[in-house]
Amino acid sequence: DVDENPDNLPSDRRFSGPQISVELIETDFQSASYIDRFERVEDYNLGNVLGTSMQISPQGWYSADNYLLFGLSDSDGMRISESSFIRGAGSFFGRTDFDRFENMILGCDLRYYNNIGLVNWLGIDLGSHTLASSLSLDQGEILDKDRQFLLGADNGLRGYAARLFDGDQVVLFSLEDRVFFIENVLRIFNFGGAIFFDAGGAGSSGIGDIVTDELHTDIGIGLRIGLPRSSG
Repeated sequence: DVDENPDNLPSDRRFSGPQISVELIETDFQSASYIDRFERVEDYNLGNVLGTSMQISPQGWYSADNYLLFGLSDSDGMRISESSFIRGAGSFFGRTDFDRFENMILGCDLRYYNNIGLVNWLGIDLGSHTLASSLSLDQGEILDKDRQFLLGADNGLRGYAARLFDGDQVVLFSLEDRVFFIENVLRIFNFGGAIFFDAGGAGSSGIGDIVTDELHTDIGIGLRIGLPRSSG
């Protein structure tokens, strides 16, 4: 308990100093609809995006200590067909006080989309279908005491309470069939649904132990409502 043990409180942190960031962007856009926003066409960059940053925070510049903060990220995509593609991203962030590394976070994310299109079964129109799948992994080492990974209904693991699971590592897999039934109802909203399967977990004993011992799953259906006249 923090009230009984002040050592559980995170240490003061203040970083001040020059920062250098470099980003290399390769453009290779694929336009697609019925991914997230019904009939609205969205552009997805499948080109490589590489970014890196470094900040020097000396104590003489009012930082809490002498620190070097660093980060590296990379994302890329691949066009599988005219209606399907895959995108992946990875990142690594952390800092060092030149004695040890702290708050190191490694993240990976992989997403797949396949716009199947209109489905008709025995003469019955079943709407437009899109298959969406994602896999994300986050690994933390020597995290700040006020930093942890949370998992629940609010960030991908549907069917469970928000922020129910926590730890230094988290894994989440999702597979869903997004169905788009009716568009421009009263010129106000679009109506659809989804059949989904989620599996994920969080802990501190390693990704392997989470997958074998602490993995939580859920299967369900949900509604999807879009506002075609909204901006953004």
